[in-house]
Amino acid sequence: MTELSTAPVDVESLRASIRAEYAAVAEHPDQGFHFHTGARLAAILGYPEDWTAALPPTVIESMAGTGNPFALGDLRAGERVVDCGSGAGVDSILAARLVGPDGSVIGVDMTLEMLAKARRNAGLAGVRNVEFREGVLEALKLKDEFRADMDRGREVGRRYDVEWVGIDAPDHDDDTDSTPIATRFQGQERGAAVFGREEGAWAGDRRVYFDCTSGGNAGFGQVWEYDPRRETITFIFESPGPAVLDFPDNVVLVPKTGDVFRRTLRGTSTCGASRVTVRSTTSRWR
Repeated sequence: MTELSTAPVDVESLRASIRAEYAAVAEHPDQGFHFHTGARLAAILGYPEDWTAALPPTVIESMAGTGNPFALGDLRAGERVVDCGSGAGVDSILAARLVGPDGSVIGVDMTLEMLAKARRNAGLAGVRNVEFREGVLEALKLKDEFRADMDRGREVGRRYDVEWVGIDAPDHDDDTDSTPIATRFQGQERGAAVFGREEGAWAGDRRVYFDCTSGGNAGFGQVWEYDPRRETITFIFESPGPAVLDFPDNVVLVPKTGDVFRRTLRGTSTCGASRVTVRSTTSRWR
């Protein structure tokens, strides 16, 4: 079992140092860093060469990601995408091209210099269906429970009041990372709830629905509803066995009919629910 650190963290100081480093990547991409950047990084991560070659040079030069999200599956025309930690905009711009004019992309980052460069890059790349907003990553926590186990023993239909705790150093490529710095452990250290592998999410009817592949007493899947207006989550479905729902991977739930469409995937892991809070010019957007 992983021991979670109890050392105090100055959140603002940590975020300030992260912003300063990535501001340098945005403004001085050739100075050299302790991590790979630019076209070399894209090649290491397996981005198709024809994709990156089609981008203006300034788009790729400040790339500083930790993984290739396009390796996880294909984007389809008309889809809507949120790119968390969008940096100089490489993934957002590529996604915008893949989803086409009927789709849309929102890139979220907390470094103003990266946001400014991403917006310039989108203009240079000629994509109009992408926008970039300032924001931070947070993890879901039950108000009345510290590090609540949502995987077993929960009553279908019950509603829980929730709040959100900060993630200081998000890394979307840490799924097998067992060190305390991993994104999910940063949230759990501050009391974030623990779910049985969230795989899919869908927004509609002013709510967000997400599924847990291995959640529930039988271990065959759960579906949860998050209501951002009330700041609550409701446990709306638990699979009693594989004949009903068998390790759901991606779920689309239609609120008006109650229909559930899903793709299945066998396997288990443990993580926590997260969101991105982004700021527009006039208000906070979730």
